[in-house]
Amino acid sequence: MSLETYTDSEFDVKIIVGNGRNTKEFKAHSTILSSRSLYFQRALSERWNNKKHGFYVFKNPNIYPNTFKIILDYIYKEETKLQASAETCLNLLAACDELELLDLAEYPSNPILSRVNTERNDNAIWSDKYHGPCFGALDLHMNLDRWSFTHADYYYRITNSRQFTVDEYEVFAVDNFNQGIISVVLKKILEFLELA
Repeated sequence: MSLETYTDSEFDVKIIVGNGRNTKEFKAHSTILSSRSLYFQRALSERWNNKKHGFYVFKNPNIYPNTFKIILDYIYKEETKLQASAETCLNLLAACDELELLDLAEYPSNPILSRVNTERNDNAIWSDKYHGPCFGALDLHMNLDRWSFTHADYYYRITNSRQFTVDEYEVFAVDNFNQGIISVVLKKILEFLELA
């Protein structure tokens, strides 16, 4: 099924994403959205029904328009050719988590996933927001008071790179890490930044 199959008069959902000048409205179909996403299935149910003038209207300023375009293409076509920047991939992971599209977040062509070691998630960084390990863009932030002084150089280099700015990311709770593991994690993040 493709987005082009429908005419503009047949859509019944308006999704407004982004904020400020970077805002875009997407038109979609409730039957397709609810069949492909548990998030939309719940949101389009009677309980959350917020129809205005015959349309369901969703606003999500946390998702960028280019990221939502990838998501919508995936929902309609069940495939994606993900050749995006590291920043877009991180935004996509965060949006997929929010919209409960785990199959897209784990899509084989996602270049971020090839750089994340998921075999030993018992030592993963713990996210306060999601109460579990998370590698999304909105969760990458360093909590300095839990790190030793020797890691200040890593923190400075990571947070001052052009890919990451501190005010955009949620605080991680870094627990049960010994100094060696923290050093390895920081080095991996720096390697990722240099590849991006």
